[in-house]
Amino acid sequence: MCKESQFSKEGGKFGKNKKEFKDLTKQCWCEPEPEYEPYHCSADGGQCSCKNGNVFYGIKNVPGTDRIASWDDVSVNDMAVVEANKTDYVECSPESFGDTDPQPGIEKECYCDDRKKVD
Repeated sequence: MCKESQFSKEGGKFGKNKKEFKDLTKQCWCEPEPEYEPYHCSADGGQCSCKNGNVFYGIKNVPGTDRIASWDDVSVNDMAVVEANKTDYVECSPESFGDTDPQPGIEKECYCDDRKKVD
């Protein structure tokens, strides 16, 4: 339930000081906080900036399609992970992940988890 106090002192954009909206019913609603997920930080061969975070090396596209993979797609496939080094940059290549290629023959990209929320 909304209360007048949840709007600005003047009643918000459609507030009590706007005569044409004075007698209209006001309503509000809440939207859920978006769930955090790692974000794309580099294409294969580039530099991933991921300050104090973990960098994941995973698929670029959903297997068998040209569709760019979402974090949900990436996280259910094999991937490699390293902690960002002292400069907070990781080269997005198998060498940075202990010469590991989690998906041989498939294009990969890097994703940054700068909050270290993903195991």
